[in-house]
Order: sequence, then structure tokens, then C-alpha cells
Amino acid sequence: MEDKSIILPTRFGVYLVKELATSFAYSEICSLDCAILDEAHWKNLCGLTNQIEAATGEKQMQLRIERIRHFFEYLNTIEEKWVVQCKRYHVGNGWDEQVVKMHLLPALDVNLKKVAEDVKRRFERIATREKQ
Repeated sequence: MEDKSIILPTRFGVYLVKELATSFAYSEICSLDCAILDEAHWKNLCGLTNQIEAATGEKQMQLRIERIRHFFEYLNTIEEKWVVQCKRYHVGNGWDEQVVKMHLLPALDVNLKKVAEDVKRRFERIATREKQ
């Protein structure tokens, strides 16, 4: 590619980044199917996975949400390294933007809060039914 080349995302690409990437189901699948190259993050995610497998009910869902948050922290650390390299070599045109930190993490936070609220409501209903 030439220095003046521009890469434009398709509508599908925009959908993947703006909507799908921060949804609970999709981000959880990605967190399970992604190579984790940092040993500390890997151990953290493995520990959470072990806790998830041992837990049940609402606690299990809370741990799944926590694992997604840790996965996105990992993605953020990778992106931070990328941004440093882009700035070091004066690569601009959007390549040095922190997409995970500035766009994905805030949207993910909103979506995970909704999931947590929904989980809490569902388990409260179950507990109410069991008391009756």
C-alpha cells in the first residue's frame, strides 16, 4: 500500500465494532476463542474460568461478566502498545487512536450493566417463585 492509501470499513465492519463487539454473547465467545499472549492475563482469565465452572446461578453470571471485563482490559493493553508504536513512527490517520479505550469500553460497560441488571431480576423472580 502506498503512504496515501486509506482503508475504509464496510457497513458490516462498523456494525462489528460498534454493536457486536460489545454485546455480552459475542464478546464472551471472543474471550474464550482468542489467543492470550500475556501470561498474567492468561492466568487471570483461566482463574476466572475455573471459578465460573465451579459457581452456579447469579454468581456464575457475575463471574462471566467479570471475565469479559478482564478480557477487554487485555485488549486495551495490546492496543496501548500499538498506539505507542504508531506515535513513535509517526503513523497517524486514525491508526494511533485508542478505539478500545475510547469507544468499546464505554459501550461494553453500558451493555454489561444491562446484563447484570437482567440477571439480578431473573434470579429474584426465581427466588420469589421458589418461596411460594
